[in-house]
Amino acid sequence: MLLSRLAALLLVLSVSIGQRVHWLVDGNPINVFAIAFVAVAAILWARDSFVLHPAKQYRAVALNTVGPLLALLIALPFFGVMTGWYNVTILYGWMVVAVPLAILSLGRAARLHGLRLDRVAFVLILAHGLYGLGQTLVRLGVVSESVWPAQQWDIAAQAAINEAYVVVGRSTGLFLNANAFGFWSCGAVLVGAVMLVGWRRSLSVTLGIVGILGSQSRTAWVCLAMLLVILGFVMLRHARVGLRVLFAVVSGAPIALVTWMSGGFANLFETSLVERLVSGVGVLSVGVEADTNLAARVDSWSAAVEFAGQYPLGTLGPPQALFGYSLDNQFVSFFLQGGVLLVGAYVLALFSPIVLARRGVPRAGALGVAAALFALTSFTMLPFESSASAVFWLLAGAAFSTTPDAQTDRHTAAPSNGGVLSANAPAAGRSGTRKGLHAT
Repeated sequence: MLLSRLAALLLVLSVSIGQRVHWLVDGNPINVFAIAFVAVAAILWARDSFVLHPAKQYRAVALNTVGPLLALLIALPFFGVMTGWYNVTILYGWMVVAVPLAILSLGRAARLHGLRLDRVAFVLILAHGLYGLGQTLVRLGVVSESVWPAQQWDIAAQAAINEAYVVVGRSTGLFLNANAFGFWSCGAVLVGAVMLVGWRRSLSVTLGIVGILGSQSRTAWVCLAMLLVILGFVMLRHARVGLRVLFAVVSGAPIALVTWMSGGFANLFETSLVERLVSGVGVLSVGVEADTNLAARVDSWSAAVEFAGQYPLGTLGPPQALFGYSLDNQFVSFFLQGGVLLVGAYVLALFSPIVLARRGVPRAGALGVAAALFALTSFTMLPFESSASAVFWLLAGAAFSTTPDAQTDRHTAAPSNGGVLSANAPAAGRSGTRKGLHAT
């Protein structure tokens, strides 16, 4: 149990402050907490596989889910080093694969050692959410900088990576990028509703929504709208969920009324946020020319497609190193790195919840929503390569921790579902589906 808790602690440190406390190797930031987390998770996996439970091997990642994508992301950089296009230091990019696999392996620790993944997720949501809330309140003038003096730390941490990262008008949480925080906040809403119960669920969802507002990420706004639509369908299907939502709305109505009468809503919506939303809506009627940032992104995507002609098999390693520009599009980035093959593997991974649902994996519906969020944000950022994706991998790890084979494990410590299970999930833990929100 001690080893699994150490792994959980290192994961929390990696995702919360790993971007701010790091080593620089050849000018590239190295997340030492992430390396330590992967190492401890590997030791934990090996011990449980070959020492404590040799008859219960951990299932490998299936070929019809994320397996092909992860395999290519390991093989391509290796061949990139072999060709001489990259230095061996680019193999640090393997952490993009190692960290998700390590998080998924914690699902087994939840079965065998009673590790509470819902608590790990809540701690991470709380850390980023409260920090992002502080950033927003300082900008709104609700809290003075003397009370929240972290703004200088934000600027110093961003500038240490690249001057282009320095953005003081948007909330970033403990990340360095506002769009990553917006993506994380969408995950907080989903994971809070799915994995948590009671006041933890309410607080996580609230912090997630506030984080989406504070990040001013228009993609996050689109994702939030999608989540609300999905919630509407779930409410129609499950009356108990509708009653919970209705109770939450009624409970929050007096606070909203007082805030509106006192003019508080006018302060909550920052001018820059309104301007970003207006320009985003203008794209629908005028085109990409209505937004300079989007127009610049589209131009860079077009240039990247032309650049891909120089590398028929892809750049193998990180394409930004050869292309020279950042790529805020996961599909384009993967196309440059591995061509149609890597993009196809990514699309296959996005559809993997369908396979999991057919296998009766709990929370497959919620994982499908997570995949949809990945797909949407892939047009404006690199969600798969972002540490902000950790909260989604925790959801997947929790789903695997309650798979049917866990019921026959004689060493299983009954996990706490703490939230959403799919309708065909086995009853595991004491709360079961009785308290959860069905999300198939």
